[in-house]
Amino acid sequence: MGAVPVIEPTDTVAAARERRDARLAAKAKPRAKMRLRARMSVRRRERTDPAYLGSIHGLPCLVCGVPGEAHHEPPKGMGGGGDWHDRKTVPLCDWHHKSGPDSRHQLGKEGFEAAHGIDLEREIRRLQEAHG
Repeated sequence: MGAVPVIEPTDTVAAARERRDARLAAKAKPRAKMRLRARMSVRRRERTDPAYLGSIHGLPCLVCGVPGEAHHEPPKGMGGGGDWHDRKTVPLCDWHHKSGPDSRHQLGKEGFEAAHGIDLEREIRRLQEAHG
């Protein structure tokens, strides 16, 4: 094991992260970094669909009908991690998306669906079929 770094009282989290990243980058092999970067960009391209996302923006909110923004529904069982995709979005106004007490972000998927009588997976499929 290496020496334990001394943390100064004026040290910031950002500075500590920068030192850690620099240490890891110095240890990494250049080819491995290039392969990892290429693999990540391919995955990102597969999940990104700006045209579809643009068609979702401005559609009426599923709950109240006010022009909405796109809410990305997380993958099943991932709890916020995993492969997010632009084609797994539904239109929700800011209030029902994240601001209000009965919003998707406040209630979670099951609570939101129960409170508003909306099946988000069915709505995602309906929007995908309608927009091709």
